Amino acid sequence: MAAQATRPRQSKSVQNLSNVESAHSPEFAAVCDRDGMVREWIRDGIGISDPHGAARGFVRLLHESNHEKGLQFLTELERRETAIDWDMCFPVDNGVKVLRVAGCRSDEGTLVVGGESALKLSRLCEAIGRSHPRLDAACSAIAAELDAIPQPDEDISIYEQLMRMYNEFARLQRDYASQNSQLRRLADDKDRMMNMAV
Repeated sequence: MAAQATRPRQSKSVQNLSNVESAHSPEFAAVCDRDGMVREWIRDGIGISDPHGAARGFVRLLHESNHEKGLQFLTELERRETAIDWDMCFPVDNGVKVLRVAGCRSDEGTLVVGGESALKLSRLCEAIGRSHPRLDAACSAIAAELDAIPQPDEDISIYEQLMRMYNEFARLQRDYASQNSQLRRLADDKDRMMNMAV
């Protein structure tokens, strides 16, 4: 029997989390069921939720190069109840965004959060815990584990440089594909003109 897809809810308190810092910070928070299907969006600062409200699996939100990593993340959540400090790539309008991802299982579902650094994830969890008391235990568990991870500034700097290089590479790939298709069109036009001349 096929499971019926339900539309994920858009949380009414999303506005509560859109303070000045989080409004400009690429981060997300979603509640998934045990199979990894997104049931509710708490925050989407990178535009990965479906604007039509169609239910999607967490793995399908990731860049195709990270689908297997997403499955491993869900497996660790199943095994340990928490999965902390995973780097994952998400497709965004101007390329790919690499975010740190963490999750925790609870009676309310699986809370999955993503942000640029462990510190920002910890702050996001605090904000979610305040505005969604039902998720407070999951938020506290994630924040406690994140706070135990040392985060030297050099790592964040290297991480940001890698993200910029990856995005630049994706832009160059798009430009190359565009120029390649333009050259194909010109070659086709030349062939047509030669055939007409013959």
